[in-house]
Amino acid sequence: MAHEIMARAPAVLAATVAFAAAVAPAGADELGAEAAVGIWRGKATWKGCTVAGAARVVFDVSRIDGRYRIGLERVRDGLGAVDLDPDTAGALAGVRDDLEVRLEAKRGAVTLRLKTGAGCVATAKVGRDSTGIPACDDYRALTLIKASCSAMGDGRSGDADATGRQLAGWTKARGARRKDAAAGCAKAAEPLRVVLTAQLCLPAAGSGPTGLVECDRYFAILGRYLRCDRIPPGSKDATRRSSEAMRAALARLNDPDVPAEARSAADDACRSATESLTTSLAAVGCDRQ
Repeated sequence: MAHEIMARAPAVLAATVAFAAAVAPAGADELGAEAAVGIWRGKATWKGCTVAGAARVVFDVSRIDGRYRIGLERVRDGLGAVDLDPDTAGALAGVRDDLEVRLEAKRGAVTLRLKTGAGCVATAKVGRDSTGIPACDDYRALTLIKASCSAMGDGRSGDADATGRQLAGWTKARGARRKDAAAGCAKAAEPLRVVLTAQLCLPAAGSGPTGLVECDRYFAILGRYLRCDRIPPGSKDATRRSSEAMRAALARLNDPDVPAEARSAADDACRSATESLTTSLAAVGCDRQ
C-alpha cells in the first residue's frame, strides 16, 4: 500500500503544478549544476563590518543529494557552510541564522554576495578554477556531483578521484592534445549526465530552477524513494517519469511576472507531497536511506 501511495503522489503533484504553471512563460537561465560546482576565487570588498574577511576569497560549491552547499570557511572565520537553492532569478541563494548568501551569474560575470544581520556586506567578483577546456571542467563537475550523491551507491567517488588526477594534464594540454582531451571529456560526460539526471542527482536538462524550497525538498525525498529496494521497479519508473513532467511544469514558474498565487499553489502541493512521501517511506522502512 505504501508504494502505491508513493507511485501516485508525483502524478497528482505534476497535474497540480502544471495547472498552476499554465500562465507562466518559459523559465529563465540559471547558474546550473555543471557551471556551479567547484572551487571559486576572487577579490572581495567588505563594508559595514566590525571584522572584515579575506581580501581575496576562496570557496567551494558542491551539490549533495540534489542540493547545493557553499563552504565559506576560507572567506571569513566562523561563516562555515550554507545550503543554497535556485531562486526565481536563476541565482543560488540561502540563509543560515542571520547570514544571507547569494551566488549569481549576470552577463558572463559571477558575483558572490554576503550579508549579515549586523549589516556587514561583502561582494566578490569570482571565477571558478578551470583547466581551460570547458568540456573537461563540466566533466569534472559531474564527477564531483556523482561523488556527493548517495543514490549512486558505493564507489561513487572513483570518477572524481580519476578526474582529480587528470586536472594537471588537461591544464597543460595544447594543440592536438587539448582537442583530444576536450573530445574525451565530452564523450565521458554524456552518459554520466544521463545517469545523474535519472537518479535525481542532477536537475533534468532544461528544467530550470524551481524557485520553491518545498519542491526542492520534495525531490530530495523522492531520491530516497528511488533508492528504496522495497519499492517495485515498475512503480519507480512511473514515479521517475511523473517527476520529470513535474520539473518541466515547475520551470515555467520562474518568471517574476507569474502570479504569486501560482507559486503558492505549487509550493503547497510540494509540501503535501513531501509529507506523504515521508510518511510512506517510514511505513516501508526506507526513511533512513
